[in-house]
Amino acid sequence: MAGKPSDGRTARTPTWRTADPPLVGITTDLCESPNGARAFAYTRYAHAVTAAGGVPVLLPPIRAAAGEHARRFSAFVLTGGDDPRMEPFGGTTHPLATPVHTDRQAYEAALLDVLEQRHRDKPVLGVCLGMQMMALHAGGALDQAWRNPRHRSPRCTGMEHTRSCRPTPARTDHSVQVRSSFSAAIGRPSPIQGGCACSRDAPMG
Repeated sequence: MAGKPSDGRTARTPTWRTADPPLVGITTDLCESPNGARAFAYTRYAHAVTAAGGVPVLLPPIRAAAGEHARRFSAFVLTGGDDPRMEPFGGTTHPLATPVHTDRQAYEAALLDVLEQRHRDKPVLGVCLGMQMMALHAGGALDQAWRNPRHRSPRCTGMEHTRSCRPTPARTDHSVQVRSSFSAAIGRPSPIQGGCACSRDAPMG
């Protein structure tokens, strides 16, 4: 309220400190070069986080830093990439797969471990490989059979195209259109109560 306070001092407009925007960690991929591995991520992830009101920060896949990353950041985006190595989850990597860099997979597995154990309230968005890692970490399984040409739709050429994702029976909202060039599908989200749940699915091909 404008005016002077009763004790005669000049009134000043209070300065309210707004909450800082959340720091959102974005996982990165690794590319080998003559000078060593280079960590990178597509800028569209950072633009999306910024548009949502967050501050994007790229996270180099250093396993020893996973615990500190889990503690310091408010939310996480596990980005897309190559195919997960199935052996750590009790499976066999398909011979036609393009395995993700071992350091990246080890880091993301460690990050998910810490988040599950100590920071279950922090949101995590998995995209493509990131979603597959989340499902495998929660005890789910991947369906790699479509890699065999016999199981591919004529429309499935390996190039990115649009798919219609339908809500599962547990959801009542509408379908959405997404761009996708995935190379494996989640066959079972999670057998664990309170683990991953499927909200939408899409036909193969």
